This record gives sequence, structure tokens and C-alpha cells, in this order.
Amino acid sequence: MQARKRLTANDVREYLTEHFPQFHDGNFGSDGVHYSFSRFADFLRDECFAKADKASIQAIADYINLLLVDGSNEVQNAVNVSFIEGLVAYSYNRYPQELKEFVWQMPEKVRTFISGFFIEEVLQVLDLKKIPLGEMLTETNTKTLRFAVFADIHGKVLLPFLMVREFAEEYGETIDAILQCGDVGAFPHLDKLDKATLKHAKNNRDELGFFDDFTTPNTQTEAVLRRLGVDMYCVRGNHEDHDFLDELERQSGEDAWAFPIDCYKHVFMLKSGVVMPFRYFGTTLNVLGIGRIGDRKNRTESRFLQDYERVRIAETIRRKPHIHVLLTHDTPEDMTEQGYGMKELRMVLDELIPEVHFFGHTGKPYTKRLDNNELTQSVKIKELEFDAEGQLSEGCMVILMLETDGKLSFEAVPKEFTDKFTASNWRRFFFK
Repeated sequence: MQARKRLTANDVREYLTEHFPQFHDGNFGSDGVHYSFSRFADFLRDECFAKADKASIQAIADYINLLLVDGSNEVQNAVNVSFIEGLVAYSYNRYPQELKEFVWQMPEKVRTFISGFFIEEVLQVLDLKKIPLGEMLTETNTKTLRFAVFADIHGKVLLPFLMVREFAEEYGETIDAILQCGDVGAFPHLDKLDKATLKHAKNNRDELGFFDDFTTPNTQTEAVLRRLGVDMYCVRGNHEDHDFLDELERQSGEDAWAFPIDCYKHVFMLKSGVVMPFRYFGTTLNVLGIGRIGDRKNRTESRFLQDYERVRIAETIRRKPHIHVLLTHDTPEDMTEQGYGMKELRMVLDELIPEVHFFGHTGKPYTKRLDNNELTQSVKIKELEFDAEGQLSEGCMVILMLETDGKLSFEAVPKEFTDKFTASNWRRFFFK
């Protein structure tokens, strides 16, 4: 019996060249597969939906269905992550009927993916129902999930994306998403900088990277992010513009577990106390994010955990979901230093027993140890900061893997890799 031929990125390029010569993109045969499928979705929306070209729409629907069956793993991943996601996100409010008809020609697993990923407003347009929070999908198309984990980035929001892209090229392992442990440095307005950020920014413009790179659209930056096809999911730290984040959180839907904070919608802030189910068909990683820091003096300033977030945490503890990852900025109280930490984290760790707990904030080196509950792996991620020699420290980037059999593992990226990025050269990787 001969093995069935899998359609590669080169096959996709040849098909489009023959059938849609007006679509110009030469990246399908290189490392730009995700970006090219995003461009393909743009073509379907702007040329076919906009012109009501039903023949072309039908031809593309048939071909996408073929790719979802006979495409290589790389192609199938790009169809779902870049083509379907991009098409839905940018078409539902402009061409709702055309998008709905297209989506309902796709396999059930595509609609399942959409139902678990998009907000209620989108699902209403497509006549789809929201998947209940934490529900495990039963599709047979599974894969190992890989996440890059970073801690305090203090404005260097672009750096994790560039490191993830370089990691994929060097090791041949695709990263599905970035998890980030707070102190993003999310200050979209320079008159709202806190004292510490203002002080450091006087000597280091990187502190203002969110303002510089992620508040005003730039075509080059957008192209890099879309081509990479990876999103960053963060928790709040104590160095953010919380008024800005509070307003975005208020505007997000009740069912949303995260909300975008940047102009490209590639950087998301997790809602404290709400479980994020990161799904790729049959594999799901449940992440519980808890941002800000604790305070024993019961102060209510915005850098400290808020009462409404405590209510969410208590409700999640009551429901007792399975948690793969607890993602926080702060530590449990008294864990690293007496008198400091967040008491609510101790309750989460003792009641929910997450498999691994990633955190930052303390300035201490990368360490891994068993939590006091004797079951959770407690991992201090080293801050993504350059030392006096302009080097990154060991353990500033960690790869988390969830296998299809449910096995969870993690390891720090070798220092010889992170040493490639220095304070003076890291932005040059943008132009690779």
C-alpha cells in the first residue's frame, strides 16, 4: 500500500499560481508559510468576498477542505492558525453572510476551533455556540503543544517574539504561544509612567518599547508578527498602566478569558482568576493567570490584587478545574522572603494543585523546586533583562511542552542560544 501524498507548502503555491494568478505571494515554500496563509485569507476577503465572486469562493473552500485532509502537518497547522483565524477575525463584521457560508462548508473540527477561540459576538454572526470553559475537545487531530515562557520584559515586548522566531529556525520546533509572567511595561501613554519605569527609561529606551512598537501600527512590525503567527498571553505585573488595562478589561465580554492590549491584537492580558483553555483540537492546556502583587497591609492601589479578582479566584477554587499551569507575577506569601507574596496564591496551590507554577517579579535567578504542597513544580523564570555586560541570564526563556498523552514537561533554553541576543544587537533580529 502506497502512503498517501501529503500536500506541502510548495504544492499550495503551485495551485495558487495556476488557479489564482492575481494572488501574489512567494513565501509558501519558505519559512513564511503562516504569513502566506494569512495573506491568502486577506485575498479571499478583499477580492472574493468583497466582489461576491462565488466561483472563486467555492474553489477556495474546496481547496481548504482538501488541505485539511491531505495537507502536511505544517500546512494543516497554518490553515487553522493563520488562514481560518485571520479570515474570521477580519471578516465577521464586514462580510458576515459570505463568511458564514464559507465556514459552514468547513469540517466540524474547524467550527469547533472557532467556537472555542472567538467571542460571543463572532459566534452569533456565524450561528455557532460557545464551547463551555475548560471543555476538552475530542478531535483525533492532535499535536504536542509548545509554549515559550518569559517573565518581566519591562517594555521589550518585541524581544520574546524575535526569540521565538529564532528558536523555531534554530531548533526546528514551532512555538504555539508565548506565556508571560507580568511587568509587560504596558504604558501606551508616556505621561502615565510609574516612577520606576520613568527612572529606567531615562537611560534605556527599551523600557518604552510597548509605546514605541505596539501602540501605533507599523507595516513592518505587523508583517513580522503575522508571519510568525504567535500570540503572547500575559498577566499583569506591578509596573503597568492599570487604568488603561482596567478600561480594556471592562470593554471585553464576560465570557472572555483574555483581552488584546496592543494595536496588532497579538498581545493579550489574561483576566486574573479566569482559566484560559488553550486548545489545538485534541490537546488543551489549561492556564490560570493571576496578575498584580499581594499586600499584607490591605492597600487598594491598582498594582495590588483587587477585590473583584479575589472573587473570581474563589469561584475558580470552588469549581476545582484541572490546572496545568498557574501563571503569576508574584510569589505565594513567605515563599521567597518573609512578609512578601500573595496569600491567595497559597490557597490556589493547596486547593487546585496545578502541575506547574511559573512566576517572576523577585529578581532572583532561575530556579525550580517542589512547592510546599509537594506536588506542584514551582519555577522562577529569570527576568528578561540585560546585565551590565549586555547579556541575558540563564533561565530567561523556558519551553513548556504538553504531549498528546497529557504529559507536561519544561526546560530552560540553553544559554548559548540566549547569548545570541544582547542589549546592543537584539533589534537587528527584527530584520532577519
